[in-house]
Amino acid sequence: MKTILIIEDIDITRELIVHTLKRDYHVLEASNGVDGLEITRQKMPDLILCDIAMPDMDGYQVIGELRKDDETAAIPFIFLTAFDEREAVRYGIELGADDYLTKPFTIEELRSAVKAGLKKRALHDKRLHQKMDELRNNITTALPHELRPVVMVLEGYLQVMMDDKGDDEDQSLLKTMNQYAERLHRMSDKFLWYTELQTGAVKAAQTPLTDPNMLITETATKHATLLGRQADISLKLTPAAICIQADQLTIIV
Repeated sequence: MKTILIIEDIDITRELIVHTLKRDYHVLEASNGVDGLEITRQKMPDLILCDIAMPDMDGYQVIGELRKDDETAAIPFIFLTAFDEREAVRYGIELGADDYLTKPFTIEELRSAVKAGLKKRALHDKRLHQKMDELRNNITTALPHELRPVVMVLEGYLQVMMDDKGDDEDQSLLKTMNQYAERLHRMSDKFLWYTELQTGAVKAAQTPLTDPNMLITETATKHATLLGRQADISLKLTPAAICIQADQLTIIV
């Protein structure tokens, strides 16, 4: 159920709005702008109906504070006012109001304005999610392809330097650098495979992999050896038919 906040200092008007909306929405209420701001920051309503002419803090000040805060800036905001001057309406819109209801308004006008405001918020959220998904997909697709050639060049130069047989200290440093380059290479491979899985580019293998246990043993032993932990390995493998590509199983291991 959507939450609506009513900020109105005239009790009878506020009570009428609450009574009208409470069947369809969870309604919060505040009798002044200061309390309205506090409730907004605590409860984060889906839409705010706010009077303009209020003591201490008027509606213009309320929306000004809300629009400065990233967490509350996108909340749909509808002004309630007895003013019908064009300048007052324009000023409210410039501050970020989504709509205006001029008193006296009908119950149907109130309900329609609330529905329109919530619909606008839903559309905004949908577009935001679409943009985030598009950005996430673009990054996920592009990064591994950009990363792999860089890592391969780095590994190549490190291997050339290691083949020159420098002093032991240099060789130890190059070996460590090469291990990290290989680790980065494996990470890019994993990232690329994840991208292919997400986009459906990976096709399921149609036939079982030949001797998957041997591949698992070789991969585990290789990495344990690199870490000086080969003696700690204890493998208990059961024969199984696995429909998977060899490079994919290697990445998993």
